[in-house]
Amino acid sequence: MRTGRRDVVLLHGWGFGAGIWDRLAGLLPRALRTTTLDLPGYGNLKGGALPQSVEATARRLLGGAPAPALWVGWSFGGMVALAVAAARPERVAALVLVGASAKFLAAADWPAGVQPSQLNDFRVRLAQDPRACLIGFARLAAWGSTDVRATHAQLLRCLNAAPLPSLRCLRHGLDLLAGSDLRAALARMQCPVVLVRGEGDAFVSATAAGAMRALNPTLAVITVAGGGHALPVSHASALRDSVVAVLG
Repeated sequence: MRTGRRDVVLLHGWGFGAGIWDRLAGLLPRALRTTTLDLPGYGNLKGGALPQSVEATARRLLGGAPAPALWVGWSFGGMVALAVAAARPERVAALVLVGASAKFLAAADWPAGVQPSQLNDFRVRLAQDPRACLIGFARLAAWGSTDVRATHAQLLRCLNAAPLPSLRCLRHGLDLLAGSDLRAALARMQCPVVLVRGEGDAFVSATAAGAMRALNPTLAVITVAGGGHALPVSHASALRDSVVAVLG
């Protein structure tokens, strides 16, 4: 699959900033031009109003992105990348969704999602101690990796490398995760879409991957053996291979 230009946009997820991509960015071929974006509330986009939907988040990011480009989004960043492609398909040549689902929360018509009780638990922990909550999230993200301890340690290094997002930003991110539904967007997607998930991903199960493929039969699913939710730090080489394969 060829994208025309060799531009790659990397989009992080909830809780962790753009540093989550450091390993992958260092492995990508030099011929690629890589743009790493901050979500609103993180890094260079700290402060100010926060977009009230995943679609509004996508619109906010488009101004800083090259076009056309291959968008690589991790976790919530993958949902934003889907929204970008739905809003401006001419700006997105292909998508690589890393541990990302079209709908995060489970529902009667989407049993493959995460249970609302688990998200509510995050809300409670976040109110009590934001850093402890993010450390707990890192532990869940590391779960399923061949070396859980090393993956968790790598995630904590990413967490400690930059100031934490504000409590307001983190709460808002959970709200967007709870309220976003990109299933219709995925079903209509015309560009190549690849889902890369770890076989032990605690948030995007094999059942979720199958449900996404049922929405869009052209979706390619790559399951990384020995991987969990934290593929950008635990299996950056496998992600590099997926990106290069999409570029063709």
